Amino acid sequence: MSNLLEQVSRNVARSHHDDTTASQFDQKLAAVSVIIPTYNRSELLIRSVERVLAQTHPPKQVIIVDDGSTDGTAASVAGFGNEVEYLRKENGGRASAINVALKACHGDYIWIVDDDDLVMPRALERLCRALGSSPNAMFSYGNHVWATGASGKPAADTHGRTNAARATETSLFFDMLRFCHIRQSALLARRTCYDVVGQFDERFVRSQDYELLLRITRRFEGVRVDDVIFIEGDHPGLRGNAAERHTPAERRRWWLKYDSLIFENLYRELDLHEYLPERNPPLPLGPVSQRIALVRRLQVMGCRARWDHCAEDLARLMTEPFASHSLTPRERGWLRDVLSDRLVALSLAKNPESLKTMIMNCRGSIGAQVRYEMFRGMYYTFRREFSWLSFQDRYSFLFALIKLLGRSGFGEHLKRKAGRGVL
Repeated sequence: MSNLLEQVSRNVARSHHDDTTASQFDQKLAAVSVIIPTYNRSELLIRSVERVLAQTHPPKQVIIVDDGSTDGTAASVAGFGNEVEYLRKENGGRASAINVALKACHGDYIWIVDDDDLVMPRALERLCRALGSSPNAMFSYGNHVWATGASGKPAADTHGRTNAARATETSLFFDMLRFCHIRQSALLARRTCYDVVGQFDERFVRSQDYELLLRITRRFEGVRVDDVIFIEGDHPGLRGNAAERHTPAERRRWWLKYDSLIFENLYRELDLHEYLPERNPPLPLGPVSQRIALVRRLQVMGCRARWDHCAEDLARLMTEPFASHSLTPRERGWLRDVLSDRLVALSLAKNPESLKTMIMNCRGSIGAQVRYEMFRGMYYTFRREFSWLSFQDRYSFLFALIKLLGRSGFGEHLKRKAGRGVL
């Protein structure tokens, strides 16, 4: 934990050593409207608002939009007086609350901050400076760390670090298709960015940020700030709107549910070349690039349990000219990744019809390679999660593993592992 705390401290301390040029530039930073949606989190909200108001580059407008709270949020917010604008609406979910606030914004830049997040003192200054000095960028974004419980202190484990630094600015959309590397509270966008991509999709109780960020990163370039922007809240409070409340322990299941809906739409909306790392690859794609994009799409859809689309892409992958060559190491890694998550792997293991269709679509030499890599991904997930699985889930895993590799193939795999002393 000490290393992580030192890292955050260094980031904050470094921000205090700006030169004269930077100080002069600060005076030219654009006006920022901050949106803080909230629902029944009055105590957490106060801490979040205090951090926003204490920014070294003060926002010009702070809008708190109350999504029908019943815990005295209005009275708590009243203590801030004219420093904030308070809007109240009937409960309809976080996306609808933000959409209400977007219509009331009059700043050049928009910063959406969650009511349980704690922004760093110079977060807005750094995001503004990066965006203001990058005329081709429509948004800036940075890192975050997880909090430990209600303390607001950074977590000590390795999962406390954000994944933003793992995403490449030049291929951000490509990276975002696999994982939501950016948190909403770590992103500052030009107002015109939202004018172009549209509002938040109010159908989504979870993953509404991810869905909009995919639209933004698909359309525009961004600039990364290599500093911690905020500490992400980690507390036992319920999530979701009044109609679909869930505990923190259930959130991954809810994310998968709504991510699956997002990628159902993207499968039909995105062109195949958009699954390549290059933002604007030469068109038309050659056979090699088509296969890379096809395997990447298979990975992306599989990680969201879209087994119907995986089956479609597997059938296409088995045809010429894609089936002429063995899988590359990168393609093998993508296929293993499909079943690297417990919930995703279980969703396939418990869906024998989808599993059967996918196996039937894996034909020939390349089909055998695909099945083996997917088996490896599921097998390692099974080993990693074994102690957390119920007896029924263990049975489902074993059934799927045997189906993927065949009885004899599965037996040979276990013999090789036993020979090395590792099962």
